[in-house]
Amino acid sequence: MNSQKGQTLIEALIGLAVAVAIISAIVIAVISSLSNAQLTKNQNQANHYAQEGMEIVRQIRNSSWTSFTNLSSTY
Repeated sequence: MNSQKGQTLIEALIGLAVAVAIISAIVIAVISSLSNAQLTKNQNQANHYAQEGMEIVRQIRNSSWTSFTNLSSTY
């Protein structure tokens, strides 16, 4: 009877360890997913800003070549 109690305790500890491992894996997956979502959002925003900048430069270039060349001399 005494060895059965010890065996039950070991089974409970193994079950608890497995549950902790599974929960840890789920938490890591969720954190990784949120991090990747934030990275994708930042990349999309940077791409949008770059496109806006290119459009502004094209408008300046197309409006007047002399004003465009004067801008480059100030930088």
